[in-house]
Amino acid sequence: MRIDAKRHVRRGRGRNRRRASALAGVALAGLATFSCATTLPPREPARSEPAVAPVPDEPPAAATAPAEIEPALRHFVTPGQTLWRIARAYGIPLDVLIEANEIADPTDLAVGTELRIPGATVPVEVPAFPAPVGPAAPPVALVDEWRWPVVGALSSGFGVPRARHRHAGVDIRAAEGEPVRASRAGVVVFAGSRRGYGHTIILDHGDGHHTLYAHAERLFVEEGAEVRAGQEIATVGRTGNATGTHCHFEVLRHGTPVDPLTLLPRTHESVR
Repeated sequence: MRIDAKRHVRRGRGRNRRRASALAGVALAGLATFSCATTLPPREPARSEPAVAPVPDEPPAAATAPAEIEPALRHFVTPGQTLWRIARAYGIPLDVLIEANEIADPTDLAVGTELRIPGATVPVEVPAFPAPVGPAAPPVALVDEWRWPVVGALSSGFGVPRARHRHAGVDIRAAEGEPVRASRAGVVVFAGSRRGYGHTIILDHGDGHHTLYAHAERLFVEEGAEVRAGQEIATVGRTGNATGTHCHFEVLRHGTPVDPLTLLPRTHESVR
């Protein structure tokens, strides 16, 4: 009976081993089947970024050539010519001509002066200040050619010491609004406001002389206008640094102030 029991146990163990082996085989087969059934889908190929063309290196900036100086014709001043007449003959504004030549005082233009004419390439004829028409007149004293600009009494003479300078002209006292007349025929080279002088007119008389009329109330002429002797060009006022109504009158010879009383007649009759 014991022997049979041992055999029975051995046989049971053997059957259990075979059953376990069979189960293991089934499990392995199932695992293989599951592994095949659950295979992950293949990966999509990685998208490649579009190729970017290489940016060529920019060529080095060319060096900026220095600006060329605008060519300009050279004009030499001859007797009787004025800045205004030269500018008009070449067709350029007067202020452009003055600036191009760095002229500090447009009333001082000496014969033989070399002027730069911007933009001009061909020389032109510049008419001189008009000479008297008709037979030559007998020589007269220079004093007879001048007229008083205003009828009135002198309130300040030439050369009188001032705070920082000497008086460069004469002051003629007159009522506000009284006419101011051209002392001689000439061309208006300035009509406007000047520091200290107020409303001012400067005439170029074409022979090296200029006259200046300052502290005016109203101006009746413009730059470039030709005026005759005795023509009303302004009215008396007190613009600028003026303590009362008067006409400040200057005469400049080649840019240097001279005493107007050495040129004006002794009476005011010539002003009318």
